[in-house]
Amino acid sequence: MLVDWFIVAAQIFNFLLLVALLRWVLYDPIRNVIRKRRDRIMHDIEKAKEFQQTAQGEMEEQQRLRRDLEAHHQQLLAEANADVQAQRNDQLSRMRNELDELRHRSYLSLKEEKEACLLTVSQRVLQESQSIARKALKDLANANLEHQIVDVFLDRLKHLEPFERNSIQVKDGKSNGPITVRTSFPLSAELRQALIDQLLASLACNGCVTFIDDPLFPIGIQLGIEGKAIRWTLDHYLSDLDQHLTKALLPNSGSLHDSATTSA
Repeated sequence: MLVDWFIVAAQIFNFLLLVALLRWVLYDPIRNVIRKRRDRIMHDIEKAKEFQQTAQGEMEEQQRLRRDLEAHHQQLLAEANADVQAQRNDQLSRMRNELDELRHRSYLSLKEEKEACLLTVSQRVLQESQSIARKALKDLANANLEHQIVDVFLDRLKHLEPFERNSIQVKDGKSNGPITVRTSFPLSAELRQALIDQLLASLACNGCVTFIDDPLFPIGIQLGIEGKAIRWTLDHYLSDLDQHLTKALLPNSGSLHDSATTSA
């Protein structure tokens, strides 16, 4: 077979041209990038070494300063301990005398402070007890409770003391003036009629009866006739509770109830 040397030469030329192009387009740029990166890495390594050397020097300086400070601290501590030890005996003697005097004053004032503290706590307990009791009674108020309150008030009207009856019967044993019945809850028609009937039977009241619903009024009923009033409220029971708590908390304090009532 004959060899076409022209084609062989052309192929060799093409191969050499391709190698030259690859070297110019790929190899040289990649080698330049690698060289630049290597130079940058070497530069960073040198900077890191310099930084490490600087840090090492600063660390050694800090350690030296720390040793100096520690030595100075130990010296100051030794001097302070010497001063403290020198003053300790004198201070102990003076403190013993002051402690004896303080113990004596504390003993004299302890009883008074204890009673004052108990008085304050007891007053707070009484106030909170009354507040909680009032809130609980208001929250529990319903038709049955209102009916029972009216029944209790009607029973009281039936059994009024003579001085109470005379205080509101102003003329001929009768009460003809305007009458107001104040409650903290609205009264049903049945309860209103029962009150009117009992007023007529017990007090011979012929005046106009006005019913007032006052949410701020304590749980109970108040009967007002010509500026005079008879009332029954659950505060009577709260007052009894107040007295019992007072006796339980401070059995020897006779003025606690009055002071607690005044503060309330």
